[in-house]
Parts: sequence; C-alpha cells; structure tokens
Amino acid sequence: MHLGLFAPGIWYQMHLVVEGKLNVTGLVLPGQPAVIAGHNDSIAWGMTNVMVDDLDFYFETINEDSTKYLFNGEWKDLIIKNEKIVIKGGEEVEKRILFTHRGPIVSQFKDVKEKPISIHWLGNEMSNEIRTVYKLNRAKNWSDFRDAVKTFKSVSQNIVYADAAGNIGLQTSAGVPICKGNGI
Repeated sequence: MHLGLFAPGIWYQMHLVVEGKLNVTGLVLPGQPAVIAGHNDSIAWGMTNVMVDDLDFYFETINEDSTKYLFNGEWKDLIIKNEKIVIKGGEEVEKRILFTHRGPIVSQFKDVKEKPISIHWLGNEMSNEIRTVYKLNRAKNWSDFRDAVKTFKSVSQNIVYADAAGNIGLQTSAGVPICKGNGI
C-alpha cells in the first residue's frame, strides 16, 4: 500500500464479527474502528496511493501591519495564531503563524522574503474516510462499494474491488484541486 517496511508495522490484522450482521477481516490502524483494507462475506478491497498533486502555493499581498491579505480586490482579515514550540532541552520558541482562507503563510519557514506564500492542501477540506471504511465493511456489491468510496478524498487512494461473483473493479478516490492559474 505504498508504505515502507517498518518494525513494528503500522498495520494490524483484525477479524470483526457481529453475529448475523457483520463478518469482516483485514488491516486496521491502531484505534481505527473499522477494517481499512480487507474483505467481508461479499466483497474484498485494497488501496494504493494515487500520488495526486493536492498541494498548491499562492503569492499573497499582506498589509503593512500583517493583519490583512488582499483577495479578489478586498482586504480580508488574516487568522493569527501564536504557537509556543518546546525545543529539546526545555527552550521555548514562540512563532506567529498567519492563515488565509486557503491555509497558512509558509514563506517565513522557508526563508522566502520576496513575497508571502500561502499553502493550500486538499486534506484540509471536507473528506469522510471514516464513513467510507464503515460502509466498505458492510458493502454487498459494486453499487454499495461505489457509494462507500465517494467520500474518500483527502488521502487520495486507488481502491480495488472484487466480489464473490467474480467481478473486479477500480475506483480512484481522490480530491483534485481545480486551479485557475493563480497559484505559483
């Protein structure tokens, strides 16, 4: 699943049975309440990364006191957070982090001084992987499978399908940003 070998591994096998309602087995992450990749009595599924470009950078115009940014010809308030970062040895550093509606201004962390740069990651948008795996665990057919995977967006996976009747399929479940050429 596009992951390296780790010791201990991040995946754990689980067999979940609720008599008369659920019989699913496969791989879970610790604490995850459902099988992420596996099979039930009717279908099987697995996942691998799409490797989609889901990160965009934007040049920003910020006012002199760094409290507003220009968006579509209007000044919008920046969200300002002061974060304390504890460094090994006990030293604390306080960082002022600025956010636009797209995401944080990251240029200060990369020593870019020419122009502020914000970053937008699709993973910060609405996505519902918990719903997806819950429904996959209970899916009976291709239609149930397709309904389940439609809310799996921010982790961007190719999800393979097979069923007890011999059918196979593949669904790419990924959110892809729509760019209008105003990014970097």
